[in-house]
Amino acid sequence: MKSGPTSSPHPHHAGFTLLELLVVLAVLGVLLGVAYDTGLRWLQKTQVQHGVTQVEQDIALARSQAKRKNEAVAFEVTSLTGYSVGGVEHELPAGTAFTSAALNRKLTFRAPFGVLGGPASGDCTLPCEFPVQHRANTEFSRTVRIVSLLGHGVIR
Repeated sequence: MKSGPTSSPHPHHAGFTLLELLVVLAVLGVLLGVAYDTGLRWLQKTQVQHGVTQVEQDIALARSQAKRKNEAVAFEVTSLTGYSVGGVEHELPAGTAFTSAALNRKLTFRAPFGVLGGPASGDCTLPCEFPVQHRANTEFSRTVRIVSLLGHGVIR
């Protein structure tokens, strides 16, 4: 006689049932969907933030060039995705664009102190705003607002 567990007609196998695997896959699917959406929104916000930071830095660059070169230097929005600083074209980061309200807005910094020329030189009046938004999700929008004759900007 055997001394041990009695053998049954249905031996016990270690592993997972099909139902358990389906439940795990469903939970993983929901978690991945939420993580993807959250990650995509974070990426879009980051792209817009990079865009407005770049615009603000290039406006400061235009002012410093006007002082250094002792000549007028303009910052001008030339398209929904591009602008020029002293005649050199720049592009916004991927996925971002100016709103149509910013098209053809211009700031001209005058030598020797790098102050803005004002409306008489074709510049926009202060405060001058340059809104940047995400192209795929316009919910994400930030604005560079120039508030002084020295070109000081505020991002909001």
